[in-house]
Amino acid sequence: MSNLKSLLMLLGVGMLLISCDAESDDAPLVLNAGTLSGGPFTFTVDGTPDMVSGITLDDSDVVGINRGYVITDDTGKILGLPPTLADVEGVNFDGAGAGVCFIWHIVYETGLSGLEMGENTDGLSGEYELSNSIMVTRNGLNAGILAGGPFTFTVDGTPDMVSGITLDDTDLNGTNQTYVITDDQNKILGLPPTLTDVEGVNFDGAGAGVCFIWHLTYEEGLSGLEAGENVAGFSGNYALSNSIMVTRNGLNAGMLSGGPFTFTVDGTPDMVSGITLDDAELNGTNQTYVITDDQNKILGLPPSLEAVEGVDFDAAGAGTCFIWHLTYEDNLEGLEAGKNVADFSGNYALSNSIKVTRNALQSTSFKVTIENVFQPRSYFANGTTGLIQPGNSESITFNAGVGHYLSFATMFVQSNDLFFAPDEGGIALYDSNGYAKTGNITHKIELWDAGTEVNEEPGVGPNQAPRQSGPNTGDAENGTVELIQNINDGYSYPAVSETIKVKLEHDGGTQFTLTIHNISNTCSIATPFAPGTWVIHSGGQTPLFVEGEPASEGLEDIAEDGDVSISDAELSAASGLVSPFAPGAYEINGQVFTTGEVSSAAFEALAEDGNPSGYDNVFNTPVGAGGPAPIFPGEAYSFEFTGQAGDVLSLATMLVQSNDWVVGANNIALFDGDTALSGDITYKFSIYDSGTEVDEYPGAGANQAPRQSGPNTGKDENGYVALETDIPANVPAIADMIKITITAN
Repeated sequence: MSNLKSLLMLLGVGMLLISCDAESDDAPLVLNAGTLSGGPFTFTVDGTPDMVSGITLDDSDVVGINRGYVITDDTGKILGLPPTLADVEGVNFDGAGAGVCFIWHIVYETGLSGLEMGENTDGLSGEYELSNSIMVTRNGLNAGILAGGPFTFTVDGTPDMVSGITLDDTDLNGTNQTYVITDDQNKILGLPPTLTDVEGVNFDGAGAGVCFIWHLTYEEGLSGLEAGENVAGFSGNYALSNSIMVTRNGLNAGMLSGGPFTFTVDGTPDMVSGITLDDAELNGTNQTYVITDDQNKILGLPPSLEAVEGVDFDAAGAGTCFIWHLTYEDNLEGLEAGKNVADFSGNYALSNSIKVTRNALQSTSFKVTIENVFQPRSYFANGTTGLIQPGNSESITFNAGVGHYLSFATMFVQSNDLFFAPDEGGIALYDSNGYAKTGNITHKIELWDAGTEVNEEPGVGPNQAPRQSGPNTGDAENGTVELIQNINDGYSYPAVSETIKVKLEHDGGTQFTLTIHNISNTCSIATPFAPGTWVIHSGGQTPLFVEGEPASEGLEDIAEDGDVSISDAELSAASGLVSPFAPGAYEINGQVFTTGEVSSAAFEALAEDGNPSGYDNVFNTPVGAGGPAPIFPGEAYSFEFTGQAGDVLSLATMLVQSNDWVVGANNIALFDGDTALSGDITYKFSIYDSGTEVDEYPGAGANQAPRQSGPNTGKDENGYVALETDIPANVPAIADMIKITITAN
């Protein structure tokens, strides 16, 4: 009322200025305040100014020296004293808040007491008269009355919506309306704009708990009306209706594990097995199991897991059904075979379901794709050498085939950036006739300057490895790799043959041993050889350096500090076995090969030479190619066939960089029950040896397909088809060589 009182206090001052002078008369004076017309008035307190209007005073019989207007509350307490009707009609009754007040006209004689703000008209003392009053009712906002509910739901995965809610809007007022859903702490969970939207809310999705539905009316400027806020934080003109409680009870039927199950309806009994119930959070008075169809119609009510696993699902014919665990209270209705779980009435909860698919026996089309997933590599093999002190030596053993070369680099430690290495193209390991080279190959070795650090006097320089404070401390040279004999730095260096001796031995087959002898203990400058790197590569490649070009970072680290980390990492990433896969064969309900037996002629040709012509079902043309060919990294074969439940697939393709190895598998089931096999099946495959040709080192053997002079040229093994167990380390895991997928259409 403060705004109204303030205005009326000012108006009350003017009351003293309006009086009527009358001639003195000894006769008794009968006062008359006249008659007010207009109103009554009813306003809504909504922040919008509300003034009365149209009030008139019939003053034809007014008698009294002084006049004015009085506004009181409904107990007669004086709220204001506006002197004129114009002042009365300037009063903002909205600012007084909700309540009831009265407008009066007053006449009085001089000497009247009690006519003051805050006093009561019952306390007026003197001669006065009040007119009739006009009532002004100031109603607050009214959000109406909600009817319906309360509602109680069980959180069981079935949507739970309220219904039948009505709003009595007889006394509803306000400019804007909406519905508000809060939790039991009055936090706003949702703001559905209509009752239809309220009844579309799925309370089951909110989990167990209690919430309330309210109707809200409000004026513009209301703040805090947002999901996540609290109604206690509203600021503005608003009103909330009564609330309707929604209780969401949570029975828990536990958690089923096992399955899903897929059966073929073929007259053979099909039972589920291995189902378990996690009852750690199970509650409820009663429990049972329920089997429904895919429309939730109840097919059976086995009381225990043992009873569930005794059900013959084959007898139900083709279709889909679900196994559930049910917990419920005594008031549950609708728990009967033939009923629908959607019609349950009462307090209950269902567990998750386990699906049982009963497929009719039918044929399925399959597509098999065989991809070569070898990562391309530039070199065949690589490794490192260790620190070799004067008078000591180190040997490395490796495998290499015809056409392979050896390159290595090791630091001349008593220098700034010198290293021993053959020329940039490496050392050929076989002569033109395919014979292994052996013997003292020191004449193939040179002393090189990496061109990365300014030379100092060998064996003396402060920035040379034995004396420098740390790696990479000398002055940068910004030069190129050159033979030291072509560098005019003013220093003398011992002859290569006085410092190092390199010997190459052929150990048989494709294996070699290289021995590096440090003989600098007998020459003018005794120097260690720092750790270095070596690599087996093909002719025409320059894996470590190119004369006349700047050194790589890896070579710089070797030549300056004997640090092989970068060079070894780069060579390791670029080295390894890479192989094509040859055309292969497959069988449905047959075997491409049989382990433990002598290989058939057809399998020998496939495993040794990639020739599948002895089989009826072959794959030999790469996808997108015009004719038969091996598949190289990034290429693939594919073939299609039709199968039924019970059918099995066998398949084999030659690993070309071998003598008689295949990647293969026999008897891969095409169906798991009635579910057709689909996806990556590489894990089902292994490497098998046909036992027909003596094995050589993969990727190096002279009698392996890429290098042999013709088919069937290796030494006979006279063995049996077997799972290969002696696989050299250079052969990647199967999944890193080949990817075999099957798709059921």
